[in-house]
Amino acid sequence: MDQRSNTRTDAWAQSKEQFSTNDMAEFNNSIESKEVDCLVQISSDTATNKTCPRIWDNVLCWPPTPVNTLAELPCFHELNGITYDTSKNATKWCFENATWNNYTNFEGCIVNQSVLNQPDLPVDYDVNSIIYFVGYTLTFIALVIAVFIFIYFKDLRCLRNTIHTNLMVTYIMVAFLWISNAFLQAYYHTDTTVCAVLMMILYYFYLTNFTWMLVEGLYLYMLVVMTFTRENLRLHTYMIIGWGLPLLDVIIWE
Repeated sequence: MDQRSNTRTDAWAQSKEQFSTNDMAEFNNSIESKEVDCLVQISSDTATNKTCPRIWDNVLCWPPTPVNTLAELPCFHELNGITYDTSKNATKWCFENATWNNYTNFEGCIVNQSVLNQPDLPVDYDVNSIIYFVGYTLTFIALVIAVFIFIYFKDLRCLRNTIHTNLMVTYIMVAFLWISNAFLQAYYHTDTTVCAVLMMILYYFYLTNFTWMLVEGLYLYMLVVMTFTRENLRLHTYMIIGWGLPLLDVIIWE
């Protein structure tokens, strides 16, 4: 056995020692199992100068191949949770000096068509998205209850509470639109126009959050500082500020 074969044998011996010290449960994955099988076969192969030795390229185990030959192997069945068409082949070139090309050509390996024809699964949201979803849902429920109370009980109907109600409605709409947008992205395909319209509406209600907070501050200022002239600003004036200014901004932005 020549030096190259001895090198492979030593590498296998080191790998075998490592395998014996690690928990074999780590190799339940099919790719890892194939790698172990390939290393076992490498240890028993006899090297020659007329063939490229068996090699593992992190995905496939390439068998001994005559020099100046393009080796072919069926594509892997699954990789990273995606299934591929095993009727197609991956290729790797064996040079004249009995060494492999470092590059393995996987261009022929395509995703299984049956997988492509399946409907997309819902998007797996990260932790931040889940926190947003829970927060907006709780906000939506709490504010709907609050608005119902302000509207249902006549004793609570006054200019101050009307301003509060409008501010809460803006937050309700933001929460509703965010939740709706999240569901549309997860379960449905929406074209660019629909996405643009939704974002424009959401942007509008984001702005109304701030303009109605401005109205709250303006009302408080008129109530405390300009006590005798506060009645000069009626509800319709606050409505124009709270709902009209954001609309103007959105029209300009669009």
